[in-house]
Parts: sequence; C-alpha cells; structure tokens
Amino acid sequence: MPIIREPGAPAPYQQIREILRKEILENMSVGDRIPPERELAERFNANRATVSRALASLVSEGLLVRRAARGTFVAGGRQTGVRTKTVALFVPEIIGPFPTGVVRSAARELRKRGYKPVLFDSDNCAATEHGELEKLMEEGIEGAMVIPVALRDNLPVFDRLRRLGYPLVFLDHKPVEFEVDYVASDHFWGAYEATRILIERGHRRIAHFTYVEPNLHTSIVERRRGYEQALIDHGIGVDPELICPPIIFSKDYYEYKHVLAYLRQLKEPVTAVFALNDFFAISTISAARELGLRIPEDIELAAYFDGGFPAVANMPPIVKVVQRQAEIGRTGVNLVISRIEKTGPDGPQTITIRPDIVDELMEPS
Repeated sequence: MPIIREPGAPAPYQQIREILRKEILENMSVGDRIPPERELAERFNANRATVSRALASLVSEGLLVRRAARGTFVAGGRQTGVRTKTVALFVPEIIGPFPTGVVRSAARELRKRGYKPVLFDSDNCAATEHGELEKLMEEGIEGAMVIPVALRDNLPVFDRLRRLGYPLVFLDHKPVEFEVDYVASDHFWGAYEATRILIERGHRRIAHFTYVEPNLHTSIVERRRGYEQALIDHGIGVDPELICPPIIFSKDYYEYKHVLAYLRQLKEPVTAVFALNDFFAISTISAARELGLRIPEDIELAAYFDGGFPAVANMPPIVKVVQRQAEIGRTGVNLVISRIEKTGPDGPQTITIRPDIVDELMEPS
C-alpha cells in the first residue's frame, strides 16, 4: 500500500502511523510483533527513516514498545510515563436512584485515591458511547469503568480495548460470555431469595416480568436463572408461559395490564410476580390497580427495586431486592486502580456483591 504523495496530503510518516494505528487497534493484541522496518518500508514504498519515525510516534503514544534485539511489539495500553491519573465513568444516563449511587460512590473513592473521575453520560445512545470509548487511549485516560448502553453494537470496541490491555471494568452488567473485569450485584442470589420468599408464603404460580429477546446481558440472564432455580429447588416446574415481556414499552413506559389480566384468568392463575427492576415493578403495580387487584392481598410482588421511578402514590408493600450501590462503586474503583497500577491478580475478575432483601410485609408497622 503506497502512501499518497500529493500536495496537501499528510506527511508520509503520518500516513504510515495512522494506517498502523488502525491495524493495531482493530486486529492486534498485546504482545503481537510489528513487522521489521525493512518489510514496512517495502510495503509502503518509503524509506526506513520514515517508517522509523512513524513507529517512534506510536511508541511515544504508548501503543507500541521497542525491545532491544527483539523488535517492536504492541504494548499494554498507553505508557508515556506522563500520568494523568484520570478514570472514566461511563453510564447510560444519570436519572433516578440507579446508577446515581454507583457513580457517587465511585467518584468519591477515586478522589480519595488521588484519581480524577471523568464522567461520560451516553444518553442511552450507542453511537455516543462508541465515540467516547474510541478516544480513551488517545486522550490519556488511564482506565475506565463502564455501565454499558449497547452491548452488541459496541462489543468490537470493548474487545479491542481488552486485547490491548486497557484497564476496563464493567459494572452492573456485561455481555454474556465476555471475559473481562466485572463488578456487580449477585443477581442470581437476589432473584433466588426474592422468589424463595414468595414460594414460602405459599405461592406456586409466580410470573417473572422481564425481557425475553436474544443477546441479553448478564444481569437479566442471571436474575431469570435465580428465579428458575428457586422454583426448581422447591419442586415447582418452570412454566415458560409465566416468563413475560411487556406488551409495549418505551424508554419510560412498560405496559403489563393485558399480560397480568391474561395470567389471572388461567386455569391456575398467577398469584405472585417477580419483576426485573423498578420500571417493571411500577408497571405491575399500575396494572394491578387498573384491574382492581390489591397488592399484596390479591397478588404479591417482589422486585429488584433501587428507589422507584416514576413516582407511585401509596406504594404498596413489596419484597425489594436493593443493590448495594456504594459497595459496587468502591469495589469497581479498587479493581480498575489495581489494573492501572499493575497490582491486581492475573486474569479477568468477577466480583459479585450480595444485595439487601427488604421484605416490607415483615417490617414492623
């Protein structure tokens, strides 16, 4: 691939540098060897001095490292020697109780440890998230903690950062079967315990209100697994008909009225619901009220519930699985700093934190 030698074109070494940078980021991993300067000079139809200058620029940027008598290799992230002590916090958006508690805790812990938090609110936009992720190493941000927006859309950029050894920690959820540092609630345990409480109160027809489309992330998958395992362990068969998505949903609205009406008219009607999160719990309460059902007298509700939005007047008592957001934030910071400072254990780490179970029916009045 010859370089362009026309008026106004970038300098030859700059063209070579950008071509190599793209190839490194898209196709190579930490430790991969760069071809010798002689081969690169032949490839680009340039002299070795030009190639050497392009490689030197990538070395100073931290993408490459030279090893005496061995060659030039892909480095483990930015290693310029100039510390920025900055860590990015990526969140889909900052509204409501979650992930506000995680962000607040992480920011405080980073400042306590001498690091500067840099917040990226992706506004639930995959393209926005992608653009900011692409600039992390270029801008010298030393590590990142991510509550991702679009797991499948942006999986290539996450994988690229991982292969380059960039300190990257996922919070709350991650792509299924994606091996990377990860800190989250013990979603399986929380769902299991919430479902177990419903079972021990005599419920045997328990619906799970959740998403059911393919390529779901770990928190959704693990909560469903916990619900199903609790049923199995108590001798109750898993009925796929009781695992239900909303009829319609948008960013802030989930409709369960018709689903709940259908489940109640079955020969063996549903008497309890385990809901995925705040949104689904609120939608269940609204649906029950529209159908003239009382919670918990007619139908009992358990849910992952971090605070509740939109607001509901006269919130009925439910079983709440409440995430320990402050602990998730602090633990995420400890892990990402251990990666930045190269003091952490080998291999990707998964750290789960058991949530709190708040059974409002058992609380004293």
